Amino acid sequence: MNSGTEIRERSGPASSPESQADIDLQAVWHVLIIIVAGSAIALIPADVAPELIELTPQQPSRYGYTASLALFGLPLLRLGYWLLRRTDLVMARRACLTSLSIVLPVWCLLDVLLGRSFFTFPNTGAHIPWMFWGYAFDGTGFARSIPLEEFGFYLTGIAAILLLYIWSSEVWMSKYSHSDADRKADVDKRIAEGRPIINIHWGAIGTGAALFGTALLWKYFGPHNHHEGFPGYFLFLVLTAIIPISMFVRTVRPFVNWQAFSFTMVILMLVSLLWEVTLGIPYQYWGFQESQMLGIFVTAWSNLPIEEPLLWVAAAWLNVTSYEMIRIYLASGLSLSEFLGRLKATEAA
Repeated sequence: MNSGTEIRERSGPASSPESQADIDLQAVWHVLIIIVAGSAIALIPADVAPELIELTPQQPSRYGYTASLALFGLPLLRLGYWLLRRTDLVMARRACLTSLSIVLPVWCLLDVLLGRSFFTFPNTGAHIPWMFWGYAFDGTGFARSIPLEEFGFYLTGIAAILLLYIWSSEVWMSKYSHSDADRKADVDKRIAEGRPIINIHWGAIGTGAALFGTALLWKYFGPHNHHEGFPGYFLFLVLTAIIPISMFVRTVRPFVNWQAFSFTMVILMLVSLLWEVTLGIPYQYWGFQESQMLGIFVTAWSNLPIEEPLLWVAAAWLNVTSYEMIRIYLASGLSLSEFLGRLKATEAA
């Protein structure tokens, strides 16, 4: 399949087992140092034990929400610098920037439209005083109620997740990654055989509808005390994550570096537990509108709604799916109209 213009992007020339072990060890240290440094910066303002927190005029954990963004900001800076320096990873960089240019504005817009309905921000001292407009469907409309740190989280968190996947795929677990030549060959084969590039099967949409129907039943008839309201947060997850992932996962599945994805998921869950369960919820950087939740809360995690850990998992899946889908498009060499022209709805097998 090597035609002299192969697009394959690797982390560098082959190396001896000893030198490769040194590279792997350095990678481990870089990850540990970044996590420890970000955690230290985030924890410094948390000067009151969670079980003693009371929201007074002198709010505990002053600017704690602001400082906690270091958990995502530091990895973003380090990994972003790495990707900019890797001149051989042109296709990966283009796919990353394209994916983020689409995903980030969408998440920020959703926060403006839905943030007030899903979240509360009781600890006003934990974030900077300026607030952004947010909409609520309770008849009050728009109000300045969304901390700017919310948008800082989306901008740094989503980018850091994607960059961590790209780094681990191209460097640490590069032997499990696929070339862009493989991606192009797969697209060419599908076109030659008259098959669609993207299989949008209605079974995925049906699965999402069934999940939401089950959520409705649980919300109104489940064995809990939160029957009032509507499971809007779960509906949000179904529409923005579960259905899109199900629709495109069969196309990107052969090209996802699953070892790198697993590593990314483990790191993401570790950071989320520190950020949300240790800091955000106990110190009330943010809270949740219980009427918009399913009614399943994790008691050991300060009554964290089950939707939140589901969101972390979905965010990683959605990030990687969108990135790999865009990378397939870029590798195909087709124009956008040609690529979309190959999109065809088919029934799931």
